[in-house]
Amino acid sequence: MLSAGLLDAIFATTTVAAGVDFPARTVVVTCADRRSASGWQSLTASELQQMTGRAGRRGKDRVGFIVAAPGPHQNPQSITELLRAPPDDLESRFRATYTSLLNLLDAFGSFAQVREIAEQSFAHRNLLPRIHELQNVRDENEQRIREALEHADVNVPTSAVLGLERLAGARSRLLELAPQTRWEAFVRWLREVVQPGRVVAIGRSGRRLVLVTARSHDGVTGMREDGRLASFPLERIGRVFAPMFSTQSEKTDEAFDEIHERGGQLALPEPRLRDAQTSEADSIKL
Repeated sequence: MLSAGLLDAIFATTTVAAGVDFPARTVVVTCADRRSASGWQSLTASELQQMTGRAGRRGKDRVGFIVAAPGPHQNPQSITELLRAPPDDLESRFRATYTSLLNLLDAFGSFAQVREIAEQSFAHRNLLPRIHELQNVRDENEQRIREALEHADVNVPTSAVLGLERLAGARSRLLELAPQTRWEAFVRWLREVVQPGRVVAIGRSGRRLVLVTARSHDGVTGMREDGRLASFPLERIGRVFAPMFSTQSEKTDEAFDEIHERGGQLALPEPRLRDAQTSEADSIKL
């Protein structure tokens, strides 16, 4: 209808603001804001210019008209200010995600070509001042390290010092991950061993048994001995038994019977804090 010239005017919407080509002789602007996922937001100068740029059909109209008809809750002055405002700065939407980098690597075959393409992007051009600033900061820091080494009369290259700093940072992160209490070690162990098909005991007494049928990160769903479903947090588990059973309802009695008969022999040994910390210490040594 627009192409045939059957519509004389259109009302500007967010679709028009997105740059969709809906040329008309007249564009009606009724508001200076738009609705987004996070609520109402004011239009930018570029969005309003996209709307008003639809006024006037190429090859048909010598002049395009814009009609400002703000609603009762709109401020006409804000529309006027946006119309007179300069265009917004261009902003690159390029993001170097893992997927995009892998696709570029698959297409061009080498990181050198991928790097060349990235350096030709508009995003890289905008980041150049920041890149140079960070490079200057890096050079200044390396110079301070060299001066400190010379002052201490230590014959060690700067690259070795930087490598030691990275190793120290990695060691600190590993130490933060290591369990500090027996309870932390126990919960970490539960996340590893509690799986669908295993029988667990609720509480330390071990009298209430549940056959695990589903596991989330810190939640467990299973079937009790009386056939009812149970959902509970992982921390309520007191013991875990080694055998893996079928989760079909007709076979749950066999699982519970075996645990009652040989539960003491089938219970998995609980971790000791010292062993858990030793495991982390081995990783740190590596």
